[in-house]
Amino acid sequence: MKLILSIVLSFILFSILYINLDGSQTEPQAEQVEANSNPSVEVDQTDSSKNQPVEQTAKITKQDLVIRVKQLFPNELASARLEEFTFDGKDPKKNKYMLHYRENGEQYIPPDLRGTFVFYGKELTLIAASFGGDTATKENSFPPKVDLEESREIAEEFLRQIYDMSDYGIKYSYHQDFQRPITEILQTEYEFYKMKDGIRISDQGGWILVQGDGRIRSYNYYNQPYENYYSSLQDHTFDSTSKMLTEDDIKEQLKNELNVQLKYKSEWNSPESKDISLAYVVEPSISKIRATDGTYLIDNDFMNISEVNTISAYHPILQSNDPSTFDFNKNHIEQHALNLLEQILKIKSSEINIEKIEESGQIEKNLKYFLSFQVNDNISNLNIDGNSGDVYYLKVPEPLPITTNESSESTLNEARESAINYIHQLSPSIAKQIVWREHPEDYSTTNDSYTFQFHRLINGVPYEGDEISIGISKQNGELIEYIMILDPMDQFPSADIVISEEEALTAYLNGMSLDLYYDHKYSDYYDDLEKVHYNLIYELNFKVYNINAATGEISPT
Repeated sequence: MKLILSIVLSFILFSILYINLDGSQTEPQAEQVEANSNPSVEVDQTDSSKNQPVEQTAKITKQDLVIRVKQLFPNELASARLEEFTFDGKDPKKNKYMLHYRENGEQYIPPDLRGTFVFYGKELTLIAASFGGDTATKENSFPPKVDLEESREIAEEFLRQIYDMSDYGIKYSYHQDFQRPITEILQTEYEFYKMKDGIRISDQGGWILVQGDGRIRSYNYYNQPYENYYSSLQDHTFDSTSKMLTEDDIKEQLKNELNVQLKYKSEWNSPESKDISLAYVVEPSISKIRATDGTYLIDNDFMNISEVNTISAYHPILQSNDPSTFDFNKNHIEQHALNLLEQILKIKSSEINIEKIEESGQIEKNLKYFLSFQVNDNISNLNIDGNSGDVYYLKVPEPLPITTNESSESTLNEARESAINYIHQLSPSIAKQIVWREHPEDYSTTNDSYTFQFHRLINGVPYEGDEISIGISKQNGELIEYIMILDPMDQFPSADIVISEEEALTAYLNGMSLDLYYDHKYSDYYDDLEKVHYNLIYELNFKVYNINAATGEISPT
């Protein structure tokens, strides 16, 4: 009998040990410590099948996060109480947890110290943190307690609690000069980034802000979306560095392929006026080159120089002998407006009610008319130049809903042609100076519309500040909004050129640096998060901002 009882007890003891050992192996590491010290850890036990063992899943609790926060910020939160924290719970879509801290826990009294902390995954990896309130900055006064080298060491020491820094690099990003008014907060920002083969990966990293008193003020891992935050990158592919062009190769290529072009550029010198100068600008405008083959990155596509030149070329919308669409008489402004709206809205003038007409501008050459009109129950606006009759602004009233299928939508080229026709109709006196390009910078698209940017040539020279912006409906190719921004003609300088194109291009290239990193096309990012290809990219950083063609003056960035 004793033998039988002994066997039964042994079997029971063995079963208990087996369950405990098996369960401990399935709990996340962050919860093992908490489960031993805190009985409040919740455990879901689900018997999914009679033939399957019991599965144990530990939940992350507020206590888990508080323990982790105190480990990371012992100086700030060593004495913080549990009730001063608020736990938002888990965001199931992003696998993240958010914890808030308010000193004294009062919701209606501004706290002396407050904080927000965001964690990712079962390992409770910190991905964002920030402190605010008077206590956060009260010791951060001039002179600083730490210099730049010490603040960098503080940033690295903090990051080592989260990452294996042998895989990461860190560099100075932004520094608020310590020689400034003593009432301003002193702080230095550092960027950290993951590396492959010693080269920065552009979207794997973040930034950290260190105050002049040596405390961490804020931190953020900027990669999106969260599911890809801490990917090992083992499923991603990378350009090989063995076939990479050198910096000298790239500079020689740019010397042979880039040019400079005269353009009018403007800078505001007061809220009411701006200076306009004749300047040399690098053309075509490019900022990124693929390091493996020297192609240029334009709107997520890699192009050779001939393709870039094609999309950058200006095309006139009107030939010089094309007649104006209408004659303008400023004494009959209301009738002129009705005639325009009849053409654009394709309705009878009897259906349009001009509610208000106002004049603006003390000088006759700048006179403009502001009209408010109503169609059905919709009110909109129309702005007309008082001398030429050109339209500066028109917002088309909301039309009745149109049901169309996707196959009947206007294409990009069809919509652009429609926009050009509207310029003919609405601003014929200026149309001879208006040009367009195929460059992606000059158009954008949404689910319902296209928006085009048209430029202006003055004496054959493009002006970057003058443009016409036109919104076109995808459904029917009709106008949504028309905006024309022009400067008075007499503001544009005409001067002798004192610096040659060759001299200007040399100045740009001599003042250029290249930044090498891994990057990917953002469309790939969302198509397949697990398999993204990273391209080796040289980014062009021109230290020269502007070269005045009339004076030879070079303005640094």
